[in-house]
Amino acid sequence: MKKIILALFFAAFAVAAYSQTVIKHVSNSSNISGHITTINNSATNNNPNAVLIVTQDYGVYNVHEIGVWYAGGKWKIFNQNRKPMPKNNRFNILVLPKGSRSYVHTTTGGNTTGHITRLNHPSVNGKSNALVFVTQNYGKYNTSVVGVWYNSDRWKVYNEDMKPMPVGTRFNVYVVYEGAVNNGRIRGTAFKHTNQSSGHISWMNHSRAKDRSSQLFIAQNWKGTYNPHTTGVWYSNGKWTTYNQDRKTMAKNVRFNVLAVKSSSAQSNQKPVKVTKSPSNSKAKVKVSACCYGSDWSGVSFIAENSREGVIKPSTKNSSDDAVFYLSDGTYTIRATAKPIICADQSDPYASTRVVVRNGVASPSNINLKLKF
Repeated sequence: MKKIILALFFAAFAVAAYSQTVIKHVSNSSNISGHITTINNSATNNNPNAVLIVTQDYGVYNVHEIGVWYAGGKWKIFNQNRKPMPKNNRFNILVLPKGSRSYVHTTTGGNTTGHITRLNHPSVNGKSNALVFVTQNYGKYNTSVVGVWYNSDRWKVYNEDMKPMPVGTRFNVYVVYEGAVNNGRIRGTAFKHTNQSSGHISWMNHSRAKDRSSQLFIAQNWKGTYNPHTTGVWYSNGKWTTYNQDRKTMAKNVRFNVLAVKSSSAQSNQKPVKVTKSPSNSKAKVKVSACCYGSDWSGVSFIAENSREGVIKPSTKNSSDDAVFYLSDGTYTIRATAKPIICADQSDPYASTRVVVRNGVASPSNINLKLKF
């Protein structure tokens, strides 16, 4: 009996640990239907109880408040006002199991007054130092941009435009604290950022805001200033920023809760593959496959870190070829050396991909890129 109980315990632990991950989703013609884009990832498929926290990561402007919705075995991201979802919109997604710090809040007549709904959960009650992140989870359409606010020993979620909060609106809630975050597979740093910039872009000065490989999540945290504009994150000039999608000026002193998740927490969309080693038996084999379209190509070079490791040479439109790297243990950034390049899966002009090699095994080991000059 003890062996059975222990086995069940470790199995449950493994499932919980696996379900805590970070993924990136990009909207495209194959996953968009009107105002909805469907996520297709092993971490979210057939996982209706997952708690998803989503932040838009600049690929294109999307001025509409978003939410998530589960149907047909898959999670979807949608525009609350049902305006069309643009192509090449990028989303950072935290995938969490329901637990002591991740849960779903539903607005009712008893917890909602005007444009504000009050959270009631042990993770937040009386905890002014908590950093709260929320994403709307379809129960009712709520087209307003939302933020969080601490008052009278309770955290609240509110509509930034002060329009009434619909009863039946649901929110995914995730709670962390400032400093290091180590929650299963989610590892990173949480901090507050207050806007002191001009224009619609706010530049972050925290040390973790300099790491381009991090995936950022934000929530507006009321500090006396409303910002009724859909926001996103964008990496530029060596720093992460938050910005208003409609390019309206962001007021000074607008405050954000920020979670910067380390790239090693992220799950690749590709299944891990055990790779063969090079003839020296000391390196991992990594294959880059590129499908090129839009123009005739004479060749594109790729580098791993600062050393040239392989060259892709498609000769005609819509052709493909492979480049192979043999990499020692370590962390690499594989990217194209030519610019400008547009990657169909991300807006990074160099189509950068991060690869980690441990004990002669690379993750990811197969990289598929769609490129266009």
